[in-house]
Formats: sequence, structure tokens, C-alpha cells
Amino acid sequence: MAATRIAAVLACGSDHVSAIETGTPLAANRHTIDAAFLSQLMTPASIGNDALAYLIKTYQRAHQCGGDDFMVYIKKQCVSYTSLVLLQPGSFSGGAAATSPGEGARRMLDLLKGEGTLTLPSTFFGELVAHMKGLDLPAYPSAATNGGVLQAFFVGHKEAVVPLLIDATLKTNLVENYSWTFRVTSELLAHAPLAHVICESQYWLPTQSSARSIEHETLFGPLLRLSCIPETTHDPQTGRPINLRHPVGQACFGECSRRSKEDVDMEVGNVRLFLQGAQSQMVEILKRALKDSWMQERVFQWIAAVLTHNAIRTKEGYQFGFLAMKSSSHGFLFNLLAVLLKLCKPFADPEHPKSLWHKIDATWLVSKHRLNLSEETKTCHENDKDNQEGGAAHSGGGTDEIVVSETFGTISEFFFLAVRTLHVLSLDRMVKDSIKISRELQTLNQHVYHSVDGGEEREHLEGELARTLERKLCLDVVMQDQNLIEDMLMLARLCGRFLLRQGDAPKDVLPLPDTPPAIFKATPEFVVECPVAILKTVAALAPPVLETLGRDSLDDFVAFLMAYASAPQYIKNPYLRGKLLEVMSLLIPKGKEQGFEFGGGNLATLFQEHAIAKKSLVSTLIQFYVDIEIMGREFDGGGGMFYSKFTYRHYMAELLMYVTKFEPYVTSLEQVVAAPPQEFLRF
Repeated sequence: MAATRIAAVLACGSDHVSAIETGTPLAANRHTIDAAFLSQLMTPASIGNDALAYLIKTYQRAHQCGGDDFMVYIKKQCVSYTSLVLLQPGSFSGGAAATSPGEGARRMLDLLKGEGTLTLPSTFFGELVAHMKGLDLPAYPSAATNGGVLQAFFVGHKEAVVPLLIDATLKTNLVENYSWTFRVTSELLAHAPLAHVICESQYWLPTQSSARSIEHETLFGPLLRLSCIPETTHDPQTGRPINLRHPVGQACFGECSRRSKEDVDMEVGNVRLFLQGAQSQMVEILKRALKDSWMQERVFQWIAAVLTHNAIRTKEGYQFGFLAMKSSSHGFLFNLLAVLLKLCKPFADPEHPKSLWHKIDATWLVSKHRLNLSEETKTCHENDKDNQEGGAAHSGGGTDEIVVSETFGTISEFFFLAVRTLHVLSLDRMVKDSIKISRELQTLNQHVYHSVDGGEEREHLEGELARTLERKLCLDVVMQDQNLIEDMLMLARLCGRFLLRQGDAPKDVLPLPDTPPAIFKATPEFVVECPVAILKTVAALAPPVLETLGRDSLDDFVAFLMAYASAPQYIKNPYLRGKLLEVMSLLIPKGKEQGFEFGGGNLATLFQEHAIAKKSLVSTLIQFYVDIEIMGREFDGGGGMFYSKFTYRHYMAELLMYVTKFEPYVTSLEQVVAAPPQEFLRF
């Protein structure tokens, strides 16, 4: 019986294993089993000229037969011989045709992909990795140094498994079958020896990395690049911007100008589902990777490298010339933001009973262990010199000494990396692009309407209209994603709560202490701009979302905005305080002509009922009007900021006109007028 069973597993004649007697131990029969193995492997006809397929199927048959010593040994030999077939394909029959150095890697990638007739048993790949880790073969590095065979096969050259996976992912898009790329990446990182080899290779972080190389040449880069946001390049001679068409847009939205609105909305929704699926799969990969402390550090280093190389996006003039070509694509960064926001969810609710957000360690911002933010403008800076020296001035000495933590938990890492990603992404520019394209569509529609039917001009205009609509729909897939909007608002609320805590705000929020804490002085302005940018984006692209926000969230937003708009000792930059008041004006309920759908919703009574706004808004507006005139000169530096004050005064006028409809604000204005007249006269 034993011989017959083993012959069936090895798919060989019973005469090959007839020497095996029932009841005899494995040790007495290893030679017979090995001989049968080699006989099969060296006989082409017996294995269908495919040694690799034979070994995998034999492993599967042994696995199905149970876990006795004979089956365990056969599986072990299958794994051992498989490594030889992959690494030295000419060693056995059926492998002689595989002469390319990357043939074994290509076959392994196909097996991991799992979409063919030959698939890997569940435990096979893990055993193969473990075997390769300690394997020494001629012409391969030693297992004791440089990762050995494991390193050579998976990352050792351009035709190794990982670079082949990267190339395949780059050729995939959202509306094709992309799930296998995430599945294979997850499998590769699930085995510690292989994960270590990958993370120490150029396919994790290249030695001479750049924003573009990280996006195109590392394991995670192409996965996060799966998007539909079209990019812009520039003419190398004139520097003129050129709008590129995205393959997803061409495939899904190319004919949308001729389709009904219902069909277009359905197509947009379908593409968005694909995008959300890719983001969710990336989150799962990161969650599994972050369970290992060694891998966790490598993941955070990778994200930090992305943000460091994309710091150029935060500079004025980035969108002009060739600077944009040195940064990552919009779609890549949007996906990174979406993934980080999902990782923030477990601790982002400020009302959670465990108050996990209190574990956010603000000294992360000055630690330089992950990102060097010393050159970023700080909230309390007064001039360039003060900004450059601020980090050192507030990190030691006196009662204001900041004790920087030596290590930081994942809560701090997720939160600050998400805030920095939002800053690097520059939501304001993305919103302006979306609004600009909408205006172009209106203009083109008018031109098409007034053009001669059937003429060349009409044909040209319709083509331009179709391409512009395609670009707009690609942006809408991302910018109108309700899941992303909700997650961003969650981050905005959390950021506001965090900043109030950093400013030592009392329970009633105002007044703040006269002197800002040292840690708040060391906080970069972009942290304050985070909730501002999010609320402005939502107001511009999805006004009804503001109407449906819960009252607790709205109260938190107003508390944050009022606290720092009325505190020039905390926010020295009057233009940043102007942005806070601008966002306050966006909370004024409006009609359907401004995009609102629910009569204001919870915004309708917000200003009438919010105690902090009733007490401080009018005096803050009047003080700001003066500050933007006097202090604005110091921050302007002779540039175009002179004109910005008129924009902020417009928002201020809107606020005053609206709130003075209500008695508490009229009373507050009368109190300001009745006070010592110096400030009001300046106003």
C-alpha cells in the first residue's frame, strides 16, 4: 500500500518504488524516493516537458495525502528541486528551453499571479523562500552575505521577480485587472526573509532616489500610481504647458460629450469604485507590513522619502516651467493621502472613549527623525531670521525647553505624515484646476452652440469639448469622492482639536494664554493650514457636505477658527489669520445658486448659537482689518500680497453683513464702538 500511494503521488510507475515496504521508516526509503524523483525529472515524456509544473503538482498531491513523514519529505524535495529548476533551468528535462536569466522569475511571477491553470499550493511559496534563504549554489552570492540566492532571484537584476512585477504594474491601469499586483506584493512581503531582502534593495528606495524614481521604480510606487488624474507636461522649447490625456479617461470618458448625464454619472461611479478598491488593497498591505517593527520603520522611511522629494510642490511657482516634472504625479500623492487617512481612522474620532488622539506627540514636528521641517515657516515667526533660528531657539534652555521624544508611536507617524502629504499635494491648486476646467467647458459649450453645424470649426470645437470634459471627469472621480471628502474632514477636525491642545486652550477655548507654549511656537504653519485647505476644498467642490456636517464637527471647526483668528500672538502671519476668517465666511448658509441643496442644514443656526462666535467674531474682524493693513506690509515684502488684503476684506465684509442680522452681534459691535476709540477709529 505504501509503495502504491507514493507512486501515485510521484506520478511514476510502481516499479520505481516497489522496494518500499509498508511499515518501514522514512530513513530506510529516502534513497528510493530520491531515485524515483530523479528518474521522473530526467525523463521528459513522464513530466510533460515541464519540470516546474510536475514538482508543484507533486507537492499538491502530497499535501492532499496527509502529513506523515513520507509526504512531508516529498513536499520538502519538491521545494528543493523547484529552487534548482528556477535558478538553474537547464538542470532538468523540461528546463533546457528556458535559457533566459529571467525565465524562472517570469514563471514564478505567473504562479504568484494565480490566474493560469497551474497555481501554487498555499504553503508552497513560504517553504520555497525559507529554502532559498539558506541555499548556496555556484555562480550565486553566498547565503551568508548579500542576501544570497534569495536576493539574486527576487531583486538581483532587471529580470528578477520584483522588477518584473514593477514593470507589469506600470503597464496596468484602474479599469484593467490590477488586483493581482496587490496580491503578489502582499505575498512577497508576508515572508520576513524576503521582505528584508526587498527592503534593502534599490527596488524599495533607490540610492540616488527622486520623486519620479520612487513612483516608477520602487515596489509601492506603481501601486499608488493607479489613478485617473491626468498630468501636465511642458514643451521643452517654449515651456508651454501641455495637458496629457489619461488612458483611463480615454477608455471611459472619451465619448461622454455625446452620452446622457445618467450614463456619465454611472461611468464616473464605476471608475471611482475601482480607485477605492486599489486604495483599500494598499491599506491592507500596509497594515500587514506595519505589524513587524522592522518593516514598520522601512515603510515610514519610504513615505518620508516621498514627501521630502516632493517638498518642491509647496513652493511658489511650482506649477510653472519644469519644476512640476520633478515631482510625483497628482494621482500618486492623492492615493498616498487617501491611504494615510484610512490609517488615521482608528484614532481620529475626538469623541472616542479611549481618546487615542491624545497620543499624538507634537515633538515629532521638531525631532527631525522622520522629516526635517526646520526650514518651514513657524506659526509665531516674525521675520525670516526668526524663522530660521526658531527651531533651535525653542528646543532647549529656560522654562520653555522642549523635551523631544526619542521614539514615536504609529499614531503620531500616521497623523503628521497625513498632514504633510496634504500640504505637499497642494489642494488649493487642484481646486483651481477643477474650477478652471469647468469654466473652459462652459465657454466651449457656448462656442459649439453658436458655431455652424457640420463645419470644420464645429468639428474642432466638439473635439476640444470632448477632451476637456474627459479631463474634468477624471478629476471628478477623485475630487468628488465622498469617502475621501469625509476622511479629509475627519483629519481637519482632528487637526483643529490637536492645535487647540497645543495652544493650551482652556475648556471654553477663549481666551488663549497670553504667551504661546514653546511647542506651539515650533509648529509649522502648514499644520494650521491643514483644516483650512480641507474646508476650502469642500466648500468649493461639495458645498452640500458642509450643510450635512454634524453639529459637533461644526462647533469644533468654529472653535478652532475663532481661537487662532483672534490670537495674533499665536499666528503672527496676518494672511494666515485671514484664511481662518475666510473659512468662517464659507460657513455662511447660502442658496442653491451657490451650490447648497438643503437650505443651509446645520449651518442655518450655527452663528446664532455658537457662544464663541457671538462673543468674539465682531471684535476679531475689526482687529484683523487693522492688522492686515499695518502688519501685512511687513509680511508682504513688496510683492503681490498687497492685493490679497482686499480679498480678505471681502470675506470679512460678508461675515459682518451676515452676522449683524442677529442681535448678539449687533450688541457686540456696539460694545466695540463704545470702547476706547483708538482701534475702532483705525478701523
